[in-house]
Amino acid sequence: MKTYSFNQALDIVAQLVQRLHQAHLGKGEDFDITPTSVRIELDGAGRPVVRVRATDGSMDGEMPELLSQWRYRAPERWWGGRKNSWTDQYALAALFVELVLGKAPFASVFETNDETVIKTVLMNRPPDLPMDCPRREVLVRALAKEPQARFPSCSSFAAALADPSVFAMSSSDGSGRHHHHHSHHSGGQSPKNASKPISKGKLFLL
Repeated sequence: MKTYSFNQALDIVAQLVQRLHQAHLGKGEDFDITPTSVRIELDGAGRPVVRVRATDGSMDGEMPELLSQWRYRAPERWWGGRKNSWTDQYALAALFVELVLGKAPFASVFETNDETVIKTVLMNRPPDLPMDCPRREVLVRALAKEPQARFPSCSSFAAALADPSVFAMSSSDGSGRHHHHHSHHSGGQSPKNASKPISKGKLFLL
């Protein structure tokens, strides 16, 4: 996959967070973050413009023939869990990794196209992020196995990606890296800060 700069990837995530927020408010159609529903183009200035394709009830339907189409899907959804803000956050994190590194977490596992292998790995192995992955600690939290161990919202995840001090505040008690006990800690109270990296409305083309 084509790779993007950190700032371009951050812009893409911010645009998707705003689209998801609009959908949650009933001001836009809901969509699943998949390789086929998100399309990225660059404008004349080299800035990414994100287009999304709305999805229907099939979001929770039959598995695709190529399971890699679900490579952004949170572990709990493989076991029948419904789409929600936590699964959206996981998908955003997986997409961000693919944007900056060229491959999503567990890419080699998805290449097996074996449902049993994929489920086993998703539920038991931490994400295979290289140590020099940008914002690695932020992404590890967003890719946590347990939904409650992720950031409280997609906006707070985007804020932590854009400004590591937001993540540092949420981990200020020293336990943040363990991802167990503070899904509602102070880092979750930063959605207002998340408005800073959000892209201007004129780029949203739905």
